[in-house]
Amino acid sequence: MTAQISRRRLLKSGALATGALAMPRLLANGPHVGSAAAAEVVQLSMLQAGDVNTLHNMQKLMTAFHKRYPNIMVTPNVVPWANYDQRVDLLLAAGTPPAVWFPGANRGYRYYASRNFFPSIDAEIAASHYDLNDFYKALIDFCVWKGHHVGLPADYYGSFLVYNKTMFDKAKVPYPPTDWHDKSWDWDKYLETAKALTVTQNGKTVQWGSMVDDDARFPFWIFGGDAFEEAGYVTGFPQKVMLNSPAVVDGFQFISDMINKYKVQPTPAQSQAAQGAAPSLFTTGKIGMHRTANWVFPTDAKIKSFEWGIAALPWPSKRYGLKRKIPLYPDQWMVMKGQKHPAEAWALQSWMSGPEGMRIWMQAAGALPARKSLADAAKSMLKGWKPNITNAEVACVLDSANFGHITPSHAVVNWPIIGDQVVNPILQKLQLGHLTGKEAVDQMSTKLAAVLKQYPPQ
Repeated sequence: MTAQISRRRLLKSGALATGALAMPRLLANGPHVGSAAAAEVVQLSMLQAGDVNTLHNMQKLMTAFHKRYPNIMVTPNVVPWANYDQRVDLLLAAGTPPAVWFPGANRGYRYYASRNFFPSIDAEIAASHYDLNDFYKALIDFCVWKGHHVGLPADYYGSFLVYNKTMFDKAKVPYPPTDWHDKSWDWDKYLETAKALTVTQNGKTVQWGSMVDDDARFPFWIFGGDAFEEAGYVTGFPQKVMLNSPAVVDGFQFISDMINKYKVQPTPAQSQAAQGAAPSLFTTGKIGMHRTANWVFPTDAKIKSFEWGIAALPWPSKRYGLKRKIPLYPDQWMVMKGQKHPAEAWALQSWMSGPEGMRIWMQAAGALPARKSLADAAKSMLKGWKPNITNAEVACVLDSANFGHITPSHAVVNWPIIGDQVVNPILQKLQLGHLTGKEAVDQMSTKLAAVLKQYPPQ
C-alpha cells in the first residue's frame, strides 16, 4: 500500500504557537511602504503549519525582516498540520485573515484563490519593479490565477531518483544517469535494473530493486499519460477524464506488476516488516531505487551503512511516444484580501520571496529555493546533507524544477476530495493485486467524472 502523503509532506505536527517580535517605533527604511506615519508601528500576522521548531525558524526570519522594515511588527502564528485548514477558515470567517499565508496543509493556494481570497498583486509588482525572471518559470507561472499574479514562489520540492550505490556495486550494475536528457534511461531499463538488484534467499526476498512510490499521484504519469486535460492544470478545474489511454492503463498495470508479477518491489506487509524501526524503508539498505523528492534529505543524510546516489527519473517507454512528466511540488507566499495595511503586507510577501528572505527560509525549511540565483546556496545546503554529493547530482536535483510538472494535488482545486475518495483507495487495491490496470482505470474514470461534475468551476 502506497504511503499516502498529503499536499504538504513536511510540517505535520506540533502545538499551536504564536510569537510576536516587538520592535522599536522606527520608520521603515524600505521602499514602497509609506502608509504608516513615521512613528507608527504596523502590526501584521503570518500563518504557517508546523511545530515549535517552525516557530523558532519563523522568528529568525522576522528578525532579519525587521532589520529591513523596523516599523513593521510581524506575529508568526504556527498551527499543527492537522488543524491548519480549519484555522484558516476560522480566521477568514472572523474577518481577521493573516497578512501572509503559506499553503501548509491539504489545501493548495488555489482552493482559496477560487473563492476570491487573494487579490491581484500585478500593480505591486509593476510599481516596485519586482523582477520575476529570477524565478524558475514553472514556479512563477503557477502563481498566476485567472490571468493575474496572486502570489510569489516560496520554494519547491523536485522529483528525482535516490539509489543504493553499494547495492549497485555488489550486483555490478551501472549507476542510473544524472542527465535528464538521457532517453536510454526509460522505465523498461528501470525494470531491468530492478530485477538485477532484487535478491531472493531460500525462497524469501531479502532485498528489492525498487520500492513503491511515496506519492499516489505518480502512476498517472509514469508512461507519460495523465488523469486530466492540460487546461485543467491551468484553470484548477479539470473538465475531462483522460485515464482511458494505453499509457495510463499500461502504467497502472506496470505499478501492480512491479509488486505482484516481477516482485522487484515489496508488498505493503513486506515493506512494514523490512522497515521495522528504521526512519524509512530506503534507509534500511534493502531497497535499490526510489522515486522521491528533496524532503528525504534530512532522513537520508543519516545513512551510514551504505553509499547512496542521486539520478534522473526514467523516460516513458518509447512505444508511447509521450513526454516525461515528473512531479513538482511548489509552495507560495500569499497575501489574503482585506488587509488593513496592504503596502506593508506586500513588503513582507515580496521580502519573503526575495533573495534574502528566501535564502533564510530554504535553510530553515530544508526546501529548494525558487530563485535560480540561489543555486550556490542550494548547493551548499545539499552538501551539508550529503558531503560527497557530486556536481552532477546537484545539477540533477536543481534541474528537477525545469523538468517538473505541477502535481494535481497543487494544481487541482478539489484534489483533497479527489485523492481521498477516488484515487488513493483504487490505487491501493491495484498495488495489492486486487485490480488489473484496466479495471483500476475503469473504476477511477467513472468516479472521477462524478466528482468533477459535483464540483464545477467556480
